[in-house]
Amino acid sequence: MGREPSAEGPLVCDLFCGEYPRRVSHLVVLPKVLPTRFRSEPDALLSRVVSPVVPSPPPQRLQREERSVGREEVLRELQDVLAQDAHRTTALFQDVRRLRVSVHAERTRSRNVSTVPAEAARAQHVHARSFTPPASPPRKPRVKIREAFRVGVGALTLGGFIALAASAGTLPQMTLKVRGSATQGATALHSGIRSLLTADAHAGRGSFAEAQRAFREASEELAASVTVAQRIVGAVDPAGRLSRVEALLRAGEQLARLGQEASAIVGEFQHGNAALTDALEALSPKLATLDRELKDIRKQLAGIPLDRLAGAEAEEVREVVQNVEFLNRAIENFLTSEEVVLELLGARQDRQYLVLFQNNRELRPTGGFIGSFALMDVSRGQVRKIHADTIYNPDGQLKDFLLPPQPLRKITDRWYARDANWFADFRVSAAKVAQLFEHSGGPTVDGVLAVTPLVLEELLRLTGPIPMPDYEVTVTAENVVEETQRLVTYDYDRQQNQPKAFIADLLPEVLARVASLPRERWGELVEAFIHTLRSKHLLVYFRDDAAEASVLALGWGGALPQMPPARPNIFVDHLGRVEANIGGHKTDDLIEQSVEYDVTMHSENRATATLVVTRHHRGSRHGTPGVKPEEDPARKPNVIYERTFVPPRSELIEARGFVRAATVPSPFTAGAYTQPLTADPDLQALERRQEEHDSGVFLGEESGLTTFGGWVITAPEETTVTVLRYRLPFQVPPPSLLASVARYELFLTHQPGHLPVPLRVTLRVPEGFRVAWSGPASMLTEVGDRKVRYQGALDRDLTWGAVIEER
Repeated sequence: MGREPSAEGPLVCDLFCGEYPRRVSHLVVLPKVLPTRFRSEPDALLSRVVSPVVPSPPPQRLQREERSVGREEVLRELQDVLAQDAHRTTALFQDVRRLRVSVHAERTRSRNVSTVPAEAARAQHVHARSFTPPASPPRKPRVKIREAFRVGVGALTLGGFIALAASAGTLPQMTLKVRGSATQGATALHSGIRSLLTADAHAGRGSFAEAQRAFREASEELAASVTVAQRIVGAVDPAGRLSRVEALLRAGEQLARLGQEASAIVGEFQHGNAALTDALEALSPKLATLDRELKDIRKQLAGIPLDRLAGAEAEEVREVVQNVEFLNRAIENFLTSEEVVLELLGARQDRQYLVLFQNNRELRPTGGFIGSFALMDVSRGQVRKIHADTIYNPDGQLKDFLLPPQPLRKITDRWYARDANWFADFRVSAAKVAQLFEHSGGPTVDGVLAVTPLVLEELLRLTGPIPMPDYEVTVTAENVVEETQRLVTYDYDRQQNQPKAFIADLLPEVLARVASLPRERWGELVEAFIHTLRSKHLLVYFRDDAAEASVLALGWGGALPQMPPARPNIFVDHLGRVEANIGGHKTDDLIEQSVEYDVTMHSENRATATLVVTRHHRGSRHGTPGVKPEEDPARKPNVIYERTFVPPRSELIEARGFVRAATVPSPFTAGAYTQPLTADPDLQALERRQEEHDSGVFLGEESGLTTFGGWVITAPEETTVTVLRYRLPFQVPPPSLLASVARYELFLTHQPGHLPVPLRVTLRVPEGFRVAWSGPASMLTEVGDRKVRYQGALDRDLTWGAVIEER
């Protein structure tokens, strides 16, 4: 039960042992001046301290059951004593601390005194109730052995008092009541935050009010149940459990109050009469105030050590913290994007946008083939006018006779707006489409919006089904992609020869329904747009430089990342793949892909990267029942030209699985034009930097990155595998040159409009080094000393990194 003291320092023993529950254990510090007998037999010492209450039986007759019952009586008795005289206990504690200082001083002067004779100790008869230390220690203490023994017994008795105060009486009941109310408050708080994030102001207000009531009740229960003695325990308890509970309850009550204020703000926004743009501008200062207060609460929560809480309690607190952080980020995102949203909605001046409908079943660099477009006039948050049409009509009026990009010459010998989204950076492609549209007789627009069918799905979930009687179909979120595919590919009017007319007719209906949504559903609309923006199925371009800079800062502009300048011991990597379906029909949704990217670092040479892309065509050589063979995508090969974007100065080592350009079929007949075709300056500058590698892959530069471009043809029911192996422009310095650590950063760029792709990334470091850290943790699936791996889905732009250090 006890432990012998070390050569220096006090003896630490557990007062409550044996049958006593561990939750009431209390460590008591005994001075070294106590007799050896009492150091090794704390039970005997306890029996002497409380002998008037429970006579101590001979040790050989002490039974386990009798000792347990006797101690329970002692606990109850001592608890009553402490409850009757809490102030006296406080003074006792302070006096004992002063006497212990005196004991230490005396021991320093007299090193000859190490133990107390056993007979002197047995002569003492000290009782817990009668022990009263002097009010203050003498100025020059001359503590004798007897006084030292009294100090030790007093400290032991006081330890029993404090342990009893913390563990007996109403504390277990108090814990259950406080925990029950706090759990109820946390549950209501979670519910309120979820309601707030979905713009359900009424439900959110009720949940936050319930949370505030529950947290207040928990605080009151805690205040009423904790005695003065238990406060003393909190003062000397290094775990600080009581103060943590109080801090958490205060934070919960403050969060509930802020939640009610936020719900009121959202409710006012939803049910007000102001125009959308005016309502948004009025919302901003109120949310800014909430943002500051939420940050203060996050600081309070960050100061609470969750590792010292029990498992269930820590998990509840972490969930609250995560919800608060998510809500805080949502408000920050709104405040950051407010100017862009107001600009987009025409808050300060009317705006006209060119809306491009991109079919991602026929992928192109910025999301898909442009089959239809719409001109949309917006003023103060209202869509004033929409005109939609097939892209072939303005293309037929194009005055420019331009050579298309080299790969597109397999299917056309002239460049039109429908093919102008060739550049991987949406800023460049959008500007080029707007330029060719203007040269076709169209107006000069303020910006360009590009959407894929996924955006229509999200909007139709809000608007509900839309009847299209001219086409004998009702369009829903579930069938919009299939019906669009059918009507623009197979069942269109062959005499008018306008296969994209259905989209041109559908877009105005959808946008008109969205514009008429009631205000209480605006929150759902915002959530839908945020989802499509993050997944890059909706892209935004402004002609105005300042507005465009704001769009790019939010990540809504579809731009490729700008590689930072080289810095010592910081290795920046990039991987982006851009596919262009060229004569491969609408087959991209039939292709299953997986990507493996392996980076191996070397200490004596540059790092090497290996990229393996596997494709499988889910179509059938037998075709789709009811579809003409010449029009059935399931029977058609998937033909793409793929560009891989890697860091500048990367060097290709080998490429396998690609098809040489000369062998790619060219299913078109060149047209006869009245004037010669000329090269577009932007396109010419891009292609001037390209050269063909021995493997048939084209090396080039675009948007500050190195590109590897090649053809891939995948027939129905077949699988193709392409491999690129290349040197990266960095290496791990020799150990003697490595300052302390090195950092590896990888930017993964997701192609707009592309369906999610399974991805596995592996980083390996050389001998003599180890991976000290990698993250974010949510992106890790395997962590080793010299290897880390991420496996997941690439459905948006991602950033991943690791810290490398010498062993």
